[in-house]
Amino acid sequence: MSVAKWAARPASAEQLLESILQNARSGDIISVKSAIQSIRDLDPYPSVTDEELTADIVEVATGRGLFVCFDSHE
Repeated sequence: MSVAKWAARPASAEQLLESILQNARSGDIISVKSAIQSIRDLDPYPSVTDEELTADIVEVATGRGLFVCFDSHE
């Protein structure tokens, strides 16, 4: 019995972010702190730093017409 290789492959941080933001509508505000925590909940040991996650959040969120709240240091 073989397992499909794609099924065992971990999701990238950007893929996790896309899934987190899938229900957000244009004009919504995305919290960097909450988005990072959601990604860490899904993948406790991502291969990227919080700074890289923040850059990905800004890129993906602004591309979807979302506002970004930089609250990670609160």
